Amino acid sequence: MDISSCEESTVSINDTDNDSIRIQAIQRELALPESSQRTLLSKLVVLIVSALIFFAVVRSTYTPAAVFLLLMVIAIHEAGHFLAMKLFGYRDVRMFFIPFLGGAVSGVQTVPSAAKQTLTAMAGPVPGLGIGCLCLMLFVITRHPLWTTAAKLFIVINMFNFLPIYPLDGGRIAEYTLFSRHYIIEIVFKTVTIIALGCIALFLKAPFIGLFCVLLIVSLPVTYNMAKAAWQLRKILPPDQAFSIDTIPARFIASIASLIDMTMPSVSTSIEKTAQRTREIWRKALTKPPSLPATLGLVIMYGLTFVFGLFLFMSSFFISSPLLSLPRYDGAWIYICNENTLNPIVGMPVSITTVSSDGISSIQPFYTRTDSNGVATIPSVNAIELSSISNIQIRADGGMGYDDYTQEIRGHMLLDRSPRPVLIIGMKKKKR
Repeated sequence: MDISSCEESTVSINDTDNDSIRIQAIQRELALPESSQRTLLSKLVVLIVSALIFFAVVRSTYTPAAVFLLLMVIAIHEAGHFLAMKLFGYRDVRMFFIPFLGGAVSGVQTVPSAAKQTLTAMAGPVPGLGIGCLCLMLFVITRHPLWTTAAKLFIVINMFNFLPIYPLDGGRIAEYTLFSRHYIIEIVFKTVTIIALGCIALFLKAPFIGLFCVLLIVSLPVTYNMAKAAWQLRKILPPDQAFSIDTIPARFIASIASLIDMTMPSVSTSIEKTAQRTREIWRKALTKPPSLPATLGLVIMYGLTFVFGLFLFMSSFFISSPLLSLPRYDGAWIYICNENTLNPIVGMPVSITTVSSDGISSIQPFYTRTDSNGVATIPSVNAIELSSISNIQIRADGGMGYDDYTQEIRGHMLLDRSPRPVLIIGMKKKKR
């Protein structure tokens, strides 16, 4: 008998036994409850604590009123996702806030459906855009600056999330309906749009979004391997057989483990990590893209909503109203002009009365002057720390053929796209 043949046979048997033992270990790991499952109390604690952290961190940059309004906009957006997940039978659904990035809702689909994932992604921006539209109408009726401020926040934040850029809601909609049909198309789409998001972050000078994009770029190789493994597994799944997301047949565990060994060797050394990746690949493979009619319907729905949101976005910036400032500043500019012609009025006496949060008043008299652009301005109020002011009163003493003017401001006024707070005062001519 050939000894070398016996050795090869022994090695083959040992390899088979080792593979079998490893598959059984992965099965035992998969049978354990997912560590992400939490009680209702723990979910409420996460939501409240994350909201408090969000408020504390963002409070250092924005005023309390602005932070509260921002939290409300984000909470309503995420609540849309939350309710859609509950409606579609997701389990372990929880919502939390992320300072400087916004918020998020996570959950596990019990019945895989890309169409339901698409509707869930749309459920965040759509209510926000609807509320933004309502706020615009209320502003037209009341002319109160609070409504235009709320409208712009609701519209801008939700339209930004509606952009077809991964991982924003619009990007996930595009992924679920169009780009998840082949792993190469999916990874190209994600790479291009993540770079685009990074460019937007650079333009907006948003370092936290930029850092988030860097992390997404670093994770792209894993994303590629996961998408490829799910696509290959989807090809061998019997189309006429229904599978559960929680029960993976042993033969498919072996197939997925083999794919992980080839593409993610660092993961394959750990049974726990291999089981986690196996579960993720299995669920992704079961989530097949929508049918052609469903895809057309979802894309049309997204397109019409996007056009409506774009119309609201453009309309909100045509409204001539001061915007409640979000950032704090160390100074302010005030422009004095003719209400009808918008021509500057130079040499008009003006006084600014500020009331701090502790009730201390301060009056500063000025005369309007002309800046480099030929606009009548009050010198920058650099001595005022705006973060401590709860009330500002502007009084123009008239004369020069104009009526007296007094306006009380609670909070801070900000003109769109200005580098610091600006208040435009249109003076009325006296009637002869």
